[in-house]
Amino acid sequence: MTQYGTHFDSQKHLYKRSANLMKAHGVLSILFGISGVFLGILFIYVMTIGSFAYIAQSHDNASVEVILGLLACIFFVLPHLYLIVSGVYLVRESSPPVTKVFIILNLIVGIFMNIVVAAFAVANIIQSHDYERGHKATS
Repeated sequence: MTQYGTHFDSQKHLYKRSANLMKAHGVLSILFGISGVFLGILFIYVMTIGSFAYIAQSHDNASVEVILGLLACIFFVLPHLYLIVSGVYLVRESSPPVTKVFIILNLIVGIFMNIVVAAFAVANIIQSHDYERGHKATS
């Protein structure tokens, strides 16, 4: 009986540790997502001002600035919006399949956008089995 109680306590400890790491990953995703969206919108704003100034000065087409603004939106703002959404789901301790999908997608986005988010995603992938077992035991 004592051995079973110790095993259950260690499993509960592993679940709590993986859940706390997942919450930290979620908070970091939210913070980096907010800062990335802010910087992306700032870049788009600066490019918009530049394109209007270019059009006003030379009465010419400012397609390069418009294209750079669209690329900034696609490659910078949208992935950081995703980081905010995934961070909210990771902080809430969602079901294990949903959580695992967000962790893997955070790893992919993190490799291209933010190495800290990628490092936390790798640590969460390693501990995802503990989270899954603990989530089944508490549900």
